[in-house]
Amino acid sequence: MQAVAGIDIYSDTLRYAEVQGSGNGPYQLLRLGSCDFEFDIAHEMLHQDEPDYADVMTDALEDVFAGTEADTLRVAFHPTDVYTFFTPVSAEASDADRQHRLEDEAALLADAPSTDALHLTSEPVRTDSLADGRQVEWTHVLAMPRLVQDHFAEVMDHLPHTSYEWALTSRGAARVAEWTDRQTQDASAAPYTLVIGRYPDHAEYVVLKDGTWYFSYHAVTRSSSDCAYYAVALLDRLDIPFDAVEHVQTYGLKVEAADLDPLTSILETAPESLDPLAIVGLGANDVPAGVHPESYVPCIGVTL
Repeated sequence: MQAVAGIDIYSDTLRYAEVQGSGNGPYQLLRLGSCDFEFDIAHEMLHQDEPDYADVMTDALEDVFAGTEADTLRVAFHPTDVYTFFTPVSAEASDADRQHRLEDEAALLADAPSTDALHLTSEPVRTDSLADGRQVEWTHVLAMPRLVQDHFAEVMDHLPHTSYEWALTSRGAARVAEWTDRQTQDASAAPYTLVIGRYPDHAEYVVLKDGTWYFSYHAVTRSSSDCAYYAVALLDRLDIPFDAVEHVQTYGLKVEAADLDPLTSILETAPESLDPLAIVGLGANDVPAGVHPESYVPCIGVTL
């Protein structure tokens, strides 16, 4: 079975996982852990023209993945650190036209001098039919400056993996939530699941419809009430009735149930913690001391 590694960097911590499996599982956890640095590793790699400590990150990853069975390493980026958006593209567009369209939109969003200044990763998420019968593919795009791509490429070139890919933390959360939904499938349930990632400086929102990724969003949050406010605003923007939300799930680093009390009252649905370790067969008693499963949702999710 194929093994895939994943990492997630936020502030001064790098979390990593390696998972073996294929399709819908079963999955086996091969490694899991974190590296704490004495500096903001995310800022170094993502927001510095010339990172001072890239070699420190390289050394840490070489040590972490010594003896790895994974050929592919996926890096999960938080939406506050890259450019990310959803856009409809004609289902009849050629690959070249589709790419040009996405590049132009990304350059406009990033205020980039040219499309060559960005590296794009894209994924069709769902297909919609327009009133005139034409079909469009809603496509998710992750764009990063070429300079950042080069920073990570230099690190990855020292690692044993033969390929590396970029992903969004929200995408990782969607994969974990999709697996969770499959385990609790109920034909009579409301169609939507709302997943909220809580971090000290922002919140990430993922919407699933009928158990599959539908949309993602993020917002800078300065108070606990902000988190609930933006969740309600997102549902309103997507024309999702409150009673159409069956589950509310959480992940991240700053998950406090009380923060979502206003949302619980509105949706009449109590939030549940996303547990990525259940995917790899670990029960509550198997979780290593000091490991908070919610914080590993992105790096495990991108391996699935």
